[in-house]
Amino acid sequence: MIERARNFAEEYRDLEYRVEKGCIYPLDKNENLYIPRETMKEIMARAIERIDPRTYPDEEEEELREEIAKAYSLNSESIVLTNGGDEAIDLLLSLTGSLAKTPRIAILRPSFPMYSIRSLLRGYRVEYIELSEKNFSVDVEKAVEIASRSDLVFLCSPNNPTGNILPRELIRAVAETSKGMVVLDQAYREFSEDPQDDLLEKFDNIVAVRTFSKAYGLAGLRLGYIVAHRDISRALKILRLPFQLNKFTLAVGIEALGMRDKLLRYVDEVKRARKALVSRLRNIDYLETYDTQTNFVFSKIYIDPHRVVRALKGEGICVKLYRGLFKSGDSYLRITTPDDRTIELLVKVLQNVY
Repeated sequence: MIERARNFAEEYRDLEYRVEKGCIYPLDKNENLYIPRETMKEIMARAIERIDPRTYPDEEEEELREEIAKAYSLNSESIVLTNGGDEAIDLLLSLTGSLAKTPRIAILRPSFPMYSIRSLLRGYRVEYIELSEKNFSVDVEKAVEIASRSDLVFLCSPNNPTGNILPRELIRAVAETSKGMVVLDQAYREFSEDPQDDLLEKFDNIVAVRTFSKAYGLAGLRLGYIVAHRDISRALKILRLPFQLNKFTLAVGIEALGMRDKLLRYVDEVKRARKALVSRLRNIDYLETYDTQTNFVFSKIYIDPHRVVRALKGEGICVKLYRGLFKSGDSYLRITTPDDRTIELLVKVLQNVY
């Protein structure tokens, strides 16, 4: 048993989570640090007042579902609360595995790695819908062909790490063709110009995954939810572990939605800073920086990327480096949009890399 565990860990060693040390400016995990800590403390203080930690979660789940439904014009019965977006992905894979003998999973590539990691670990068959390197476009005809033989399709829009919104015609065509669920990961929906929410109303097989980690700044409390047809949501609730979300997290979610207008004003600040950062990075000749619809920017690097990352790390700035994203030898940076002062430091460091 020990040897098998060792072999498993060795095979998947690249999937381990590694926390960067010495990050004064953590710009590598797409966290929303624009919301002041004082505001978060206020929300948490209110949450503490309303819970009794001696009892299991009960009415808090129903109340949070009702608040989400009210905020986003949904039916509360269609909402499944999850321990972050990652548990949502696992639940959808578990449901697919219970409905198909050896499921076929279609996944956008490049995209959020948990889709493929969790699928492959289950032994599911994975096929990829490739993004074009040139403009991050998708061959709709090819995507439809793959979707037609898939039991579950993962589409991230806006996409991580490329930051682009997927075309509506692609999502519609895939939903019309797929014999299973089409998962629309909307983790960054609040930062985009087109949340694409209406697609959920038009297609019963489109399932949305959303999170409080980004726009609401609650990454550390692990709160997400699924929006699905009522029959799908009922099945997902059966698969969930009991009391998977603690009372404090649920109460914070309720309080955060109560301050929704105030919190989402910081989303506008992120959008403003994102636009400014893209403009500044486009003046650096070894970078090709793209427009994004998320809380991060995305750039291709045309010099030694390790030199760039080392220079940033020397000033305490941590960013996400991708190698071989589209083809062997390519390099990309994903940088969480920081405040104006950090943008100045970031740009200064990048300008001095030769």
